[in-house]
Amino acid sequence: MANKDFFIYTDRTDLKKPSTIEYRVEKLLKPKELKPHIEACSEELKSEGAQSIYKNFDSIFSMIELIDHMDYHDLHYVYEKIIIKSLNIIASFFSSYGEIKDMPLDLRYQFTNIIKMNIYLFVEFVHSFNAKIETDYKLLLLETKGRNKKQDMIQKHTSDYNWDWEDNLCIGLKAIYSIISNNITQLYDPPYIDHTLVSYIASCCYTQLENPSIAFVRTKSLRDSVMQILEILITDYDHAHDFKTRVVQLLKLYEHLSLPLAKTVLQIIESGNNRSSLIELIVKEIAETGQVESVKEMNNQDITGGKSCCAFLVEIARHCPQLLLPNIEHLLPCLESDPYTMRICVLSVLKELIIHVLNNDELDELQRKTRDDYIIFMQDHLLDVNAFVRSKVLQMFTAIINEDCLPKQMYGIILNCAEDKLHDKSSYVTKSAIQLIKTLIKLNPYSFDFTEEKIHEKLKEENCYLKCMKRVVKGELDCKINKEDIWPSIEASLKLFLEEIFEDKSVNIFCNIEILKNMELSDVLMKIKSSITSHKFKSALNYVLRARHTFEEESLFQVVDERHLSKQYFSILKNIWYYENTIESINMEKLKQMTADEIHFLIFSTESKIAHLENVAKYLHTIKKALNTISELMFGNTSSESLEAIDFFTTAYKFGVPHSQFGIDAMLTLIFSSDPNIKEAMMNSYKTIYLKIEGDKDSSTTQSEIIMARLICLIKTLNLTNRRAFKALLNEWIKNKTLDDECIMVLWAWLTKSKDINDEDRRIAALILSLLASAQPSIAMGNIDSIIQYGLCDDFQLFIYSCQILESITQEHYNRFTDNHVLVKRIFTVLQKCFNESKVQLFNDVASKAIKIIYILTIQPDATCMTLIKKLYKSMLNNKDGSSQKREKNVQLHNVMFAKLIFIIGHIALEQYDHLENYVAKELTRKVRAKYQTKKLKMNKAKEDENVHDSEAAEIEAINDRIRKISDKKLLKENGIFSHFLKHVIINACSSKNSDLKTNSIISLMKFMLISTPFCRKHLPVFLNLITSADNLEIAINLVSGFGWLVFRHPNVMEPCTDKLYAKLHDKSNQVRFSTLITIINLIRQEMIKVRGQIAGIAKLLVDEEQKISCVAKKFFGAIAEKGNTLYNVLSDIISILSNPDDLIPETDFQSIMKFLLPLINKERQVESLVDKLCIRLKESNDKIQQYYISYCLTLIKYTDKSLTKLTDNVSYYTDKLKNPKVYNNFNTLISANSKMAKPTTKEILNELTSKIEKIVKDEDFAVLLSQKTPGKRLNTVRKKAPINITNESSEDEIEPLQLVTKRSARCRNKVKRRLMENDSEEEENNEEIARTSGVSNVQKIVHIQDNEESETDDDKINVIKQTTRQNKFGSLSKKNPRYKS
Repeated sequence: MANKDFFIYTDRTDLKKPSTIEYRVEKLLKPKELKPHIEACSEELKSEGAQSIYKNFDSIFSMIELIDHMDYHDLHYVYEKIIIKSLNIIASFFSSYGEIKDMPLDLRYQFTNIIKMNIYLFVEFVHSFNAKIETDYKLLLLETKGRNKKQDMIQKHTSDYNWDWEDNLCIGLKAIYSIISNNITQLYDPPYIDHTLVSYIASCCYTQLENPSIAFVRTKSLRDSVMQILEILITDYDHAHDFKTRVVQLLKLYEHLSLPLAKTVLQIIESGNNRSSLIELIVKEIAETGQVESVKEMNNQDITGGKSCCAFLVEIARHCPQLLLPNIEHLLPCLESDPYTMRICVLSVLKELIIHVLNNDELDELQRKTRDDYIIFMQDHLLDVNAFVRSKVLQMFTAIINEDCLPKQMYGIILNCAEDKLHDKSSYVTKSAIQLIKTLIKLNPYSFDFTEEKIHEKLKEENCYLKCMKRVVKGELDCKINKEDIWPSIEASLKLFLEEIFEDKSVNIFCNIEILKNMELSDVLMKIKSSITSHKFKSALNYVLRARHTFEEESLFQVVDERHLSKQYFSILKNIWYYENTIESINMEKLKQMTADEIHFLIFSTESKIAHLENVAKYLHTIKKALNTISELMFGNTSSESLEAIDFFTTAYKFGVPHSQFGIDAMLTLIFSSDPNIKEAMMNSYKTIYLKIEGDKDSSTTQSEIIMARLICLIKTLNLTNRRAFKALLNEWIKNKTLDDECIMVLWAWLTKSKDINDEDRRIAALILSLLASAQPSIAMGNIDSIIQYGLCDDFQLFIYSCQILESITQEHYNRFTDNHVLVKRIFTVLQKCFNESKVQLFNDVASKAIKIIYILTIQPDATCMTLIKKLYKSMLNNKDGSSQKREKNVQLHNVMFAKLIFIIGHIALEQYDHLENYVAKELTRKVRAKYQTKKLKMNKAKEDENVHDSEAAEIEAINDRIRKISDKKLLKENGIFSHFLKHVIINACSSKNSDLKTNSIISLMKFMLISTPFCRKHLPVFLNLITSADNLEIAINLVSGFGWLVFRHPNVMEPCTDKLYAKLHDKSNQVRFSTLITIINLIRQEMIKVRGQIAGIAKLLVDEEQKISCVAKKFFGAIAEKGNTLYNVLSDIISILSNPDDLIPETDFQSIMKFLLPLINKERQVESLVDKLCIRLKESNDKIQQYYISYCLTLIKYTDKSLTKLTDNVSYYTDKLKNPKVYNNFNTLISANSKMAKPTTKEILNELTSKIEKIVKDEDFAVLLSQKTPGKRLNTVRKKAPINITNESSEDEIEPLQLVTKRSARCRNKVKRRLMENDSEEEENNEEIARTSGVSNVQKIVHIQDNEESETDDDKINVIKQTTRQNKFGSLSKKNPRYKS
């Protein structure tokens, strides 16, 4: 057998077939014979060495064939003691022998077979052993449930037998490497490469690479061994061509191989031997693969490998960019094809080339052009149809800017692109756009202070300086002209021109004369001289006429004789021609001393400065636009956007970007976010901005003082809503102990004047203390004396905040104060002063807080307040009677003080009622329960009587009845406490002409109505009359808010009158409409009023001109749509009301409202029932416009087979309505929209509906029968929407035939591979379709879903942007991709 050649076969059975010239396995051992032959093989290997393979090959081959019958211990022995040992013997032989060419021919021939046989056995053993492990550990495969199964099996085998297969495999591969590193091609005569052997060894290496564990750190030695073998096969055994094909196949299948294979290729290249062509081979193969996968994508076949190819090429580009640059042309066609991962791959390579090769200002012209072209390619793909590509491009620009490799002139353009991408539909894109803008702020190329005012001031100065220099240059040129020599050549022509102009009566040169703007006298004179010199007399005359109107007092332009105008204007022009400009300026004197060359150089440098400043101004303007959009994204439906926006504003604030404070303030409301990550990010942002002290600080100022000073500056910028959010933030800081006690002590020091601070900041310090005390009442409890002494003073705003601090005391146990306590005295003093001196609104604020404190902190608040009323009333009378002022002033003073008195009476009445309900009643109830609790303890549990429980409940109910009777009778009726003031309140509320008096009277009237049900019922007509006739904005808002409180307090009394409240939804004032909307929504949310057809008034607000109102309305409908059938029950009524011919709303408004509302109905039963209701309404309608409106609603419904069947069955309801061309057109739209991508059952229903409609309208002139088209074509078409004007009655019966657009063929699509988006292109989001929000997340999500449903009719359109010729290489993007479709 030793004289036969051994050939490697991939199929083992081929070695069993007889042959006379090739080596064959003569006899296979039986399972029982295997074990004895193992030791025999080992002994023969020891004695005979590598030549023993001729005797033992059949035995070892039999062991591999019957590996399933062998024990693992025996297999370990065979592998270590026979196979590996044999390979090591061969390797040591070659290393000790020397040069192979010196070996005898017969020995070389012998070792050729020995090497092939041993390598064959090694490879076959590896494959069989791996298969055995997988089979034996199949149960473990099931238990791992998708984790790294192979690694788990090997580790389990290692633990079971204390034998590491990976380490031993590595030893075998090293032995093979030692053998093939000796250039075994010389064993052949003549030397040649055995490609079968090379491929066989390589296939074993590739098999090992397929295992995901090869990328782990623990398998580094195994990975290195495999890569060493592949490297030597490529360099010495001509394996490069097969390697490049295999590399691409592996990259497509296994993502974990991208970096290991890249490192292998890099090592091969670094080894020299002119292996750089390997890069070209691999790049070409990847490019060809990308084109093949593009065809697969078009045929809807599965595609893989884009990500791993991308990582592979990017790694190559990072380490050997110079080698990849010449081969990039092979990849560029992939930018115009699918899959999108290949486009990302090529763009990533371009990015690496820009960063590592084309990265400095010393590039030659060709390199600069190449870099610019690559940037344009990337910029183009900001309009890619795929969201991941757009997002990746933005990230690439971020990386390029971080490496300072972007040309300076491109910064503004990329900023504009990033700002444009903030409106993208995908959250991936917007998130990346925010990151890019943040980087552009941090690494802006201008190194300027982000202050617009300074930039504009500098720009103005430079423009002025440039103008001065140009005047000097023009003046010098004017002086050099010899006017006496030139004037004769001008004079005759000028006279002739003026005579012709003024003699022509048909031309009126004095009409429509415009004033010269932004031009000084000297500039005008130079313009006129220049025009005269160049014989442009008409232009010169025009400037003279305009200058006369602009500089009316200038003697140069005065006309003395109106009768001879031609002579007069000739004289004016001649005087101007000879006029010497005198420029008076400090700069002018310096400029006149300069030479012409110096001035021209200075003009050039100034123009450069101006261009730079203009670029800065544009840059700032774009950032300002971006701030507004990002502030909206901060409240989006996607948490990643919100987190990025928070981080952006934190960065922008640190860099002093103008208007970033607006975003910081708005960010506060995220404290109420349900997402803990967003809430935490917001808190960390505020902690970074306001609580962290960086850099050196003034030694005279403590860290706590700096922090609190920052918070005071912050709270000055906050509105009421943001202050509530700031309160929640302070609560969190107190809870987490983020704000320490030293900061609180600083606030107390400022309040008590222990440290100097201005009055405004002292008030804000009190406000912050009030917010902190609400979270931690002990802050107020320990400082009551300080609050009374320093807070309850005649600084009325400080007084209000101090009262808020005192309110927090009620959260803990406290003792009430007596009537003669200093607290009461100070309150009386402040109220008295405020009553005499302040304006009404300020007094209302002070009085409401003061009365609140009296009722919650004193023992007898009712008696105390009666004393206060008497004092104020006496003060008012004394002021009236004892005053020596004029009578008119007395009357005015009386009205103002009477308004204050009426307010305080009404508020005391309300606080008295609240005191009875929430303090007296609770206190009495507590005593009753304590009494019965004592009785229950004394009684035996077994003898406990139910009568005890009944008696307790009866007594508590009696207490509540008594409190209600006191409120109804003793407070307002007969001799009640406030009965004496009622007639004054009602009379003044109805008839007073003084706005303050009327406002406070109405407020007090509403408070009285809140207290007593009988009083409310009696004076309800007065109240309704007031709300109907209110013309004052403040009064109207108060009445609307009061209506809401009255409904909450007396629902049965007020419910029949809610029409009056709904009527205010149509008020002219935006504020009244908004207040009414909020009131109604709160009442519906509290279930105080039912949702009925009246909310059609709210539906109209969906298209309100005020964005805030429409946003709240959308939020309302989005919320009620999630509550069962609430919206569904009233939707048909809303449609009927909005389409009522007597009160018809515009068509565009109706369509916008329905486009929002109808998609909210998505339950199958509700849709089916809604179709039925609309068909009935369509049947009952006799108005053509209403019929069109109702049929339009049918086109917006998302149909199922059941709802389409219902529509088909109800065709008799709208048979006669189909003869209205607009209704017919809507039904055609409905059928076309639902035919696309329809199931067979759906197509049958639609065909039935189509045939029924065609029978009805077949005799009508306007009908275009769908049956005239083939069914398949009809179902694959999209109708173009034609605008319908329902207001034009003359065109009512005229309609254009249906225009249909067929699908673009795949062939046509294949010709245009560039996947760039237009504004209306469909979004291919792959794994996500995410809605955006601005302000109201769930509502905007619904809006986005509705928009997507509308866009279904355009699914078959393929939108491509053709690359237009650029006038400027760095022109900004002209196309925008709006976030939402209009």
